[in-house]
Amino acid sequence: MYMLILGLTAVFSTVLWYKNLEKDDLLYKNLALISWGATLMFLIDKAYASIVEGEGFISVSPESIALGILLLFVVLTIWVATIIWKDPKKALRAK
Repeated sequence: MYMLILGLTAVFSTVLWYKNLEKDDLLYKNLALISWGATLMFLIDKAYASIVEGEGFISVSPESIALGILLLFVVLTIWVATIIWKDPKKALRAK
């Protein structure tokens, strides 16, 4: 289930990035990059576990949903930290 949550996050962030391509003040490109990187990483992990260990590719369990929400929180936290660090609107810098 966490693969679906990360995949939907990656698609949604990519759409946001393309809609705000000219003025990307909130750094949607970073959100898309982080989301697609995490999705690709877990896709490879699930493919390996499916081939080698015989696990199901998508499991709907409370643990899997909780992991998906936690991973979404981590992705959004890294994105917000990037926005604060880069400060694209120059709101935090002294004048």
